[in-house]
Amino acid sequence: MKQASVPHEEIPISPDDVLALAANTPEFCEKFEMFNHFDLSQDFLDEVTAGLEKFPSGAFPRLDYCSWKESCLLNSPARTLRDVEAIILQPNQRIASALMEPAIHNQGANFYLREWVDMPRWSEFRIFMRKRKIIGISQYYTTEQFPQIQQSLDDIRQALIEFCLSFYKESHLETVIADVFLTDKDEKLQTHLIELNPFLKRADPCLYSWEKSDFDGKFRFIKNERVVAAPMAS
Repeated sequence: MKQASVPHEEIPISPDDVLALAANTPEFCEKFEMFNHFDLSQDFLDEVTAGLEKFPSGAFPRLDYCSWKESCLLNSPARTLRDVEAIILQPNQRIASALMEPAIHNQGANFYLREWVDMPRWSEFRIFMRKRKIIGISQYYTTEQFPQIQQSLDDIRQALIEFCLSFYKESHLETVIADVFLTDKDEKLQTHLIELNPFLKRADPCLYSWEKSDFDGKFRFIKNERVVAAPMAS
């Protein structure tokens, strides 16, 4: 795709390492009646160490479906193995849920080190595409109100529209969720792909609702503590 994703390193997680990660969360241990501590394999730790060497500015760890964003440690990049371990060995219900199915089927999973990029919270958005049709866009952080979105609404919509016009044609997936962020280059906002996520109900619908299935093709953001649905055209 023209909109290259943020550089990342993919590291496979063995079934044993799936358990080692998930077992840090009490709810997972209770479900599987597991009350022992499991160490991550040396192979996995060695691959993480090697992966970090490719990102001297630091990295952001994540799985296929989610990340450890709940941890305050993620306010700064992980530069060492100790930094990564301090993040991924924290109890995290979202991570444990994502690892539930691989654990049940004794399967591995995928772990990623994504190059650290400073992204202002206002600049992150989630795009929902179903059958190559954009059915909704939402600000990513849904508990906050960002004046930057209100002040630059037309420019933001234009940047997102330009991205979507290319994305729905070039994506190798017809139905997917794309996380993106904006940068200001030469006084023009540009959209960059962060990552792709499966179009599943386990994914955060942001300002939409899986239960109501209220995807209306609009751009949703918070204004005056209310959800505003703006058309994707001026």
